[in-house]
Amino acid sequence: MHDIRKDKEEMRRIKSVQVRHQYTLLQCFYWVSSCAIMGFATVFLQYKGLSNTLVGMSVGGAAFISIWMQPFLAGLVGKVRGLSLKKMILLIILAVTSGYLVLGTVPLPKMAIVGLYLVLNTLYNSITPLITAMGMEYMNQGYEVNFCISRGLGSVSYAVSAVVLGQLVEHFFPGILTFVFAGMELLLFAVVVSMQEPESSAVKEEQEPSSSVIEILKGNRPLLLFVAGFGICYMTSSILGTYMINIVRELGGTDGTFGIAAFFCAASEMPAMFLCNYLIRKVSCKKLLKLSSVFFVLRPLVIFLAPNLAVAFLGFALQSLSFGIFTPVSVFFINQELKEKDRVVGQTIFGMVTVGVGSCVGNLAGGFLMDRIGLKTTLGLCVIFAAVGFLITQRVKVEDAGPRRRILQIEDNRAENKDHQRERGKDEG
Repeated sequence: MHDIRKDKEEMRRIKSVQVRHQYTLLQCFYWVSSCAIMGFATVFLQYKGLSNTLVGMSVGGAAFISIWMQPFLAGLVGKVRGLSLKKMILLIILAVTSGYLVLGTVPLPKMAIVGLYLVLNTLYNSITPLITAMGMEYMNQGYEVNFCISRGLGSVSYAVSAVVLGQLVEHFFPGILTFVFAGMELLLFAVVVSMQEPESSAVKEEQEPSSSVIEILKGNRPLLLFVAGFGICYMTSSILGTYMINIVRELGGTDGTFGIAAFFCAASEMPAMFLCNYLIRKVSCKKLLKLSSVFFVLRPLVIFLAPNLAVAFLGFALQSLSFGIFTPVSVFFINQELKEKDRVVGQTIFGMVTVGVGSCVGNLAGGFLMDRIGLKTTLGLCVIFAAVGFLITQRVKVEDAGPRRRILQIEDNRAENKDHQRERGKDEG
């Protein structure tokens, strides 16, 4: 019986390692694809003949639709029997890949390009909270998935691909982005197919239905304030990201330089993400989120004041302490604050408001303002709005109980899961 238990524990360990590696590959391939379809969106759409305003309509419109699309898709996973996170991700991958191939290879009128990209970007944005929720499900079930490292390696992949794609675009043509995206999506699809379905990602008979978005926000004031504050912060951040190519060109750079700038932004996230687990054990998620909001202000300020590319690159690198802290910590914050039945919707709310509302307003306003009042004035407004978002996040009260309230819940779940597996092994033995 002892040997049987040892064999079962070893099999469980091997399975846990497999799940961890698969989830890391999922993050890596997704963010390489994301770099092609979203990171170089302005380069690609300008190549297709769109103005800054039309680029803003395309990217911002997608973000606007995501406001409703993301919670709708997350709600389907929580309500439709048999529809799981895995199946939803696979369906979106197939739809977006097919559409993007059409967009990149078939001559289309400008407004058709705007409409098609809007739909594709909307769907692809919707994958992010689903992937995050899948990682949390694995961790809650006791698998040794390290979300921070997996997401950090996703940023590494985005950073490296930004440099490579920048060089490919400069030496060939922006249309090559279509084929890079399609190739990475095939790899992403293969990884997702091979992955084990999280046990609770599909509806169960006894599962309590998830709460509505309004119910969740009304019942959690810190979440409401963070959602509002970071929605505004992300609005300014999206302007800097989408129109980074304009900033680089204004300071004397090229498309290749833009790739390097995108690398700096993504690569700078790695230290914060790799240290995420350690930081959360030392400082509460609320304090870390409030800290990250400081750098959401400093980043556009440095870029606004930058006299040359070198200083601008320093501003780009502040993404480490803004977005780099916000991204993983917000995930753990949701996992700690909300009930199990509401976590998928909760992750979606953060994505809905930041990537959805924030990006929508930022991209639409950014493109409109740049075509009318110029780049410099637009960057100055970014600083002001980021400061407003910062002030809202600072209204969140941090309890005296300290940072560890429910912070080790995942680890407790892991331990309970392992104990359960041992008991099952004993019974079967």
